[in-house]
Amino acid sequence: KEVEANLSFLRIEQDAWEVLYLMAYQLGVAGVMKFHKMIEALRKQDYKEASKEMLNSHWRLQTPARAERMAQIMEKI
Repeated sequence: KEVEANLSFLRIEQDAWEVLYLMAYQLGVAGVMKFHKMIEALRKQDYKEASKEMLNSHWRLQTPARAERMAQIMEKI
């Protein structure tokens, strides 16, 4: 799990990890690592802010349905 290796400093809920895995499947780990503000929000366990940062991205423009679905999951954690 390359995602966990790169973000091992995060102490987040399993559902949040699942969202990150799905993001990495589409964007690659390097792509997920570009979400600096989302990662910072996750460091604070602020899932609502992480959700907002997920939607404040080119990813949302490229695949809006997927991005919005993943952001909704993150927001509800």
